Amino acid sequence: MNKTIITLLLLAAVIPSTNCLHAESEAKAIATVLSTEGDLGYIKEANGPVQYIFKLTNTGNAPLVIYDVEPTCGCVAADYPKQPIAPGDTIDIRVIFDPTGHRGAFTKDVKVRTNGKKRRTTLQIIGSVIPKN
Repeated sequence: MNKTIITLLLLAAVIPSTNCLHAESEAKAIATVLSTEGDLGYIKEANGPVQYIFKLTNTGNAPLVIYDVEPTCGCVAADYPKQPIAPGDTIDIRVIFDPTGHRGAFTKDVKVRTNGKKRRTTLQIIGSVIPKN
């Protein structure tokens, strides 16, 4: 009977710690963007660079880290906070497009890489450049 009691006490001590480890492993950051497409509309090449601001919220329950924000074109730059984003917080990702040398409609991608549940998110800016005369 003493062996049974000792065995039950040991099991009772092990089970809660296993559940705690399991709960910690479920903590996950989630990068949620209100809209992944930013429409710059018609822009004049003569007016120079324009920007679009994407809102990204950490809807998870762990800090979100942005590892990289990478434009796929040299005419696009991106600026974003480098510190971890707490659960529930929202940050701005500023995407700047330089229309110099571009004519007509364009679509440019910006890839965001995070530690979130979905590791990669692609943001896209679209518009049309009115060339200089």
